[in-house]
Amino acid sequence: MLVGGIDGIQMHAEGHRTIELESVYKGCKYTLTLNDILYIPRNKNNLISLRCWKAAGGKYAACHRKLTLTTKSGTHIA
Repeated sequence: MLVGGIDGIQMHAEGHRTIELESVYKGCKYTLTLNDILYIPRNKNNLISLRCWKAAGGKYAACHRKLTLTTKSGTHIA
């Protein structure tokens, strides 16, 4: 599967799956389940789609180069 990126760069995804990601926020541990994650071997960065996070009911805020993820129930988790 060919995936488009920033500045028109295209990379080849070699597969996809569901993964669990652990987050610790203010001493509390959370498990995030990320669905349909693409495996792109040449990509050196890991990305979470904020558009998908928002579409699922979550919220996010960026301040001073830090990103906060909030669940739809209002719990800050990352």
